[in-house]
Amino acid sequence: MTGILKQAYAPVDYMDADMNQRMMLNEYARSVEMKGHVDVGIGVGTQSVDAYKMLRMRRRVKNQKEWLNPNEIDLLKKIYYLKKKEKQDN
Repeated sequence: MTGILKQAYAPVDYMDADMNQRMMLNEYARSVEMKGHVDVGIGVGTQSVDAYKMLRMRRRVKNQKEWLNPNEIDLLKKIYYLKKKEKQDN
């Protein structure tokens, strides 16, 4: 606590660019250290995580939709155009 009070009432030191950069790097390193450590054994690379998410998404899309095969699509087109032609003839 005394160190905090001492720094609070200490005269301001002016910084040049190098001192400012060093201070910013030290603050960033301190913030990273405060986040905690993860066991290396459970660590996964970001590419692995992205690939896993894509696999899950593809599996979900595959299971949710019924895909039509080309023969069914052609049959639906023929039916559509026959009905359209019948409407134009009437």
